[in-house]
Amino acid sequence: MMKAISLPSASALQLLLVLVASIHSLANGAEPTRIKLDVDLSEIDRNLATAKLKIPVQPGELSLWYPKWLPGCHAPAGPIQNLAHFEITTDQGTTLPWRRRTPEPYEFLLDIPTGVSHIDVEIQYIVNQATTNSEGADCAFEGNVGYFSFNTVAVYPTSSEQKYGTGYDLIYEVRLTLPPNIEAQGPLPLKVQPLEANSDRIREYEPVPLHQLVDSPLILGEFINTIELTSADSPYKPHFLHVASSEEEQTELPEGFVSGLKALVGEAAEVFGHAPFDEYHFLIIIDDTLSDIGLEHGNSSLNTMSIDEIEDEGLRADWPAELLPHEYVHAWCGKYRIPRAMAQLDFHSDKDFRLLWVYEGLTEYYGTVLAARSGLVTKQQFLDHKAQRIHELSLQSGRNWRSLEDTATMSHLLRDFSAYWQYRRRDQDYYDEGALYWWEADALIRSETAGQKSLDTFAATFFGDQVKDEESKPEFIPYREVDVYRALNQVHNHAWESFFEKRIKATQKSLNMRAIARSNYRLKYGPTPNAYQSRLESQYAYCDESACLGMTLSHDGVVNGIIPTGPADQAKLAEGDSITKFNTAEFDHAALRQWLDASNEGDLLLLTVDRHGKELKFEITIGNPHARFPYLENADSRDLIQEIILPKVEMLVP
Repeated sequence: MMKAISLPSASALQLLLVLVASIHSLANGAEPTRIKLDVDLSEIDRNLATAKLKIPVQPGELSLWYPKWLPGCHAPAGPIQNLAHFEITTDQGTTLPWRRRTPEPYEFLLDIPTGVSHIDVEIQYIVNQATTNSEGADCAFEGNVGYFSFNTVAVYPTSSEQKYGTGYDLIYEVRLTLPPNIEAQGPLPLKVQPLEANSDRIREYEPVPLHQLVDSPLILGEFINTIELTSADSPYKPHFLHVASSEEEQTELPEGFVSGLKALVGEAAEVFGHAPFDEYHFLIIIDDTLSDIGLEHGNSSLNTMSIDEIEDEGLRADWPAELLPHEYVHAWCGKYRIPRAMAQLDFHSDKDFRLLWVYEGLTEYYGTVLAARSGLVTKQQFLDHKAQRIHELSLQSGRNWRSLEDTATMSHLLRDFSAYWQYRRRDQDYYDEGALYWWEADALIRSETAGQKSLDTFAATFFGDQVKDEESKPEFIPYREVDVYRALNQVHNHAWESFFEKRIKATQKSLNMRAIARSNYRLKYGPTPNAYQSRLESQYAYCDESACLGMTLSHDGVVNGIIPTGPADQAKLAEGDSITKFNTAEFDHAALRQWLDASNEGDLLLLTVDRHGKELKFEITIGNPHARFPYLENADSRDLIQEIILPKVEMLVP
């Protein structure tokens, strides 16, 4: 059961959006298009969701779009392939035929006869068939817990702005039917409960524009615990933590973790100042069967994690303690301030993702920094995480032929990639490598201003309320690349355009390590893995011998990754090879580790492998076995990392 808590019936921001829609429509001589959306989740345990939409129309050709480009997915990820039924009838009961505009599968075309004032669209959606790109904006339900995204059962008219409007003019009035004993939580403001039969299963929401609807996921569950992270006398906007799980006792999060999230609210406020929302909702599902999800929204985030990642302090630091701050920072970086080429209010216009090194890279940097400042991770965990990620970035030979910006342009394709040769191709490096260059910018500003300014100074300016101008909307402000450089120069005059172009837009022979050096640290290598590396190897059942053997391999001997120009690559091993013997012994990952521990650089390792049924032998000249695992070491009396992660709020505000 859900713990009772009194939540606002509607936020001032969402009411403002509806008012803005009315003003915008009146200015164009038209009323907002008010669409009724009735969603029935009573059969979600059968993997089916049903919706009925009532859309006012005018005679002539009508174009209906199913949401294609979903915010946060950075991809044309609308899961239209999961429609099980799509039927359109008129207010006179006549079924209307529809067709698609080839080759666009997301657009439905139909002709509205004279005399028809509205159409009814019936949609049935197949749950639990998410794709790699759509997972966070899709639907899933297992047993008695799951999540739901309204974009999966919504369409919107686009034929004529004069007839139907666009953006703020499309207003959705939502009614939701839940399964028995299942509750829902999300950022949409509720109306007063309807007085009708089965009203305990009915939820009605305040009207919202289409983009607000798509930006408002729900978590579903028999057991949902709601925790207030801010109190009535807090100086911060209201923040809520909603936790769903298949077992009631699992919805009680560790006290230290909840305290860290409370501290996160204060630490973020110290950096960004203005909060671009009236209230914020952390939506968490604790479940071992659902996919790992973290997706940002304007005033909420949808997140999944396993019970082990909650109960184990180390695993908690590795995933939940970094995931939640990352998605929270997106409320400012990505939602409130968004690249202009990604800022359309519709969901069918193509997007340009070249500035993901800001959208995701800056968010990744501040997500990790705020996690440390709020006590969600320790300084040592911060250092261990950074060391491992920088090491993995350094292995990417793909930087020789493609820029970091290109990994952003290709973001949705790199998310759904082949398992082979990732180090030659590059991954979504705009996250961690983008963060590395923002770290360098922070260290540079701190050093050259003698600590008087920092990237926090830039953040307060760039994300502050004072940046609103004539292009601003109530809830977001678009920016261009030049706006980023201009704001940085207002903080500290530097050749910022050249700084980022060399790192973001050019190919590189090797990873730029200046962020570490400017912070007075060194990346070094030791003979034993740190706690973070040991957890990674245990959790994913693999051995990371990238520094010594130039490869990673599973515990059962399958070669997972080969580092270009490394020992395994020079010996011509292939990813997917299965190691059956090393030297004269049967393969055992623990025994191989013991052999490496006792070896010296230049020793020979004989491997017998199975490749597609053929037995092959390879001889590897090993690297330094005493320098196999990365760590960060302070190289100067001034510890700039300590300065960066130092908390700004002295005490928690309840």
